[in-house]
Amino acid sequence: TPPPAWKQTALVLLMLFPVVMLEIKFLSPHLAGLHMAIATFIGNAISVSLMSWPLMKIAVRGMGWWLRCTPARRWQREVLGACTMLALYGIELAIFMLLF
Repeated sequence: TPPPAWKQTALVLLMLFPVVMLEIKFLSPHLAGLHMAIATFIGNAISVSLMSWPLMKIAVRGMGWWLRCTPARRWQREVLGACTMLALYGIELAIFMLLF
């Protein structure tokens, strides 16, 4: 059984946010001379490639305990997983607010 859609979406956001931030900072200036549609396509192609191959595999491996909770102590894992995700979001935001 696949994990609930909201958990998958939360994990995608966790991994996609840094990719997009880094693209905005480092890739966008190099694509500025291109038509907006082409620049966006290139950025999306890079993001999707990174997300579908290395990043989501890492994220699923790291958060698998939360994505697929067993019935035993389910609510505890759900709460711990949600708190972990919120903490990771906060860490990402803090890092990028400090860097950029």
